[in-house]
Amino acid sequence: MSETTTVVRDCAPMRTDAPLDSNGQYPPEMVVGGPDGFAGECREATNYVSADGHFAVRLWESRAGVLQTDDYPFDEYFIVLEGRVIITNRQTGVRLELGPGESGMLTKHGDFTWDMPGHFLKQYVRVE
Repeated sequence: MSETTTVVRDCAPMRTDAPLDSNGQYPPEMVVGGPDGFAGECREATNYVSADGHFAVRLWESRAGVLQTDDYPFDEYFIVLEGRVIITNRQTGVRLELGPGESGMLTKHGDFTWDMPGHFLKQYVRVE
């Protein structure tokens, strides 16, 4: 766990300004494209992870680009903090466009396309 992880015994605020101290890279098969040679880079900060690891609260950031996920690995609730995102469920055709202050939910096993037209930052809750 990173230094920004919060240990919660009862209740605690979840920071939306935690340092994004974990760099990530999505595999090439998940990267659809984007401007300036987007290759699936992202940054993350962990706010909280339950003792059993099945529940987590994190911040996630990416620059402009398009990612595609197949068989999404968990249920996720998120709130957009900065930027915009257009999420399309490729199984159902449902399209969701969200900006700052708006929230959405993704279901486990969905096939989604994430289109981020610019810098994008979200806080999300993952439940496995």
